[in-house]
Amino acid sequence: MMIALPYSFRSGVPRSAFAARLGKLALGVMVFVTILSGWGVIAPVIARHRMLPDDALPQGPCAIWFVGSSSIHRWTTMAVQMRPWIAHNRGVNGALLPEISSRFANERAVAAPGAIIFYAGENDISARRPGDMIARDLAGLVQEAHRRMPSARLFIVALKPSPARWNVRREQLWLSAVIRQRIAPAVGATVIDNADALFVDGRLGPFYRDDNIHLNDDGYRRWGGRIRQVVDKTMPEAARTRCGVATGAAA
Repeated sequence: MMIALPYSFRSGVPRSAFAARLGKLALGVMVFVTILSGWGVIAPVIARHRMLPDDALPQGPCAIWFVGSSSIHRWTTMAVQMRPWIAHNRGVNGALLPEISSRFANERAVAAPGAIIFYAGENDISARRPGDMIARDLAGLVQEAHRRMPSARLFIVALKPSPARWNVRREQLWLSAVIRQRIAPAVGATVIDNADALFVDGRLGPFYRDDNIHLNDDGYRRWGGRIRQVVDKTMPEAARTRCGVATGAAA
């Protein structure tokens, strides 16, 4: 005859207490699943309403927005290299164009910056998105900026090469050509072709971090320095004077 034991054989805990513990565990699991499911509903809503990162620096004609992906986001010396322009680092780490465009569209009405500089599309190419789709998304982003902030000077940086992404360099060059021939002229944007700053004697120089994608400090000094040169040369003399940019900087 089987005798019902008052204890759990393995734990030595009374069965009533064991059942209570089991019930609490089940309740905890249910709560966790409910929270997780709720977050799965809420997270996309939050993502759809996100804006570009910002550092709360002053806006206005001396401000320059840098909009793009990780090559912008990781440019930690931007403020120093661009001074006295007020550089707003609005890069989104690892982002593809649809996310950047969505965040830009969510921007609140603020005083238009003196200029907006775009760098995007590199991650999209590496993610194997179709080229025509990437070009369309980039054109849409730039056109939206022109529509909302017509007084801002627009710049688009051609795609930079990197050792780890050399296998898609042909696609990068294709998109850069589309930027020069179609996207930039449609809104009067200036193209910044600074890829040659990263070459030494015909080969990519030691300007990359360990991932061989993102630039190190020396890389940003060269790549960003070229951006600064083009901005100073292109911005109106009145803006340079107002913002305290040296007259010789445009030479």
